[in-house]
Amino acid sequence: MKKEEIITIINIIFIIGAEIITQKYTNNSLDELDAKLKNLKEMTLSKQYSNGELKQTMEEIGENWKKKDDILSYYLEHEELEKIYTQIKKIKAHFETDLEEEVVPEIEEGIYLLDHLKDKQKLNLKNVL
Repeated sequence: MKKEEIITIINIIFIIGAEIITQKYTNNSLDELDAKLKNLKEMTLSKQYSNGELKQTMEEIGENWKKKDDILSYYLEHEELEKIYTQIKKIKAHFETDLEEEVVPEIEEGIYLLDHLKDKQKLNLKNVL
């Protein structure tokens, strides 16, 4: 084999490997945030938790997302990540202003944005073309 062919094969293997790793990290990160937002929604709807507890839970979700966002921003569209971050800020603001009744649609919007980003990042023919 020629030197160029070997280098090309190594590059292709590297690209495929990097895609698999980033796809797995993205899915894990988005699934984790999705589960936390769904749990927060259930906590809010159950009316068994105080506003302080809900606010604290949302703070933890926001801090966790910030850490994930730092890594995801290396290879995902910043606009999509900003939409999610903005939605998290909106949810926090609702809890800080004691508007638990109005926060559920905001949480649903955050879950939708996560699902949209997951679909957008899937490796399928629709996204390649």
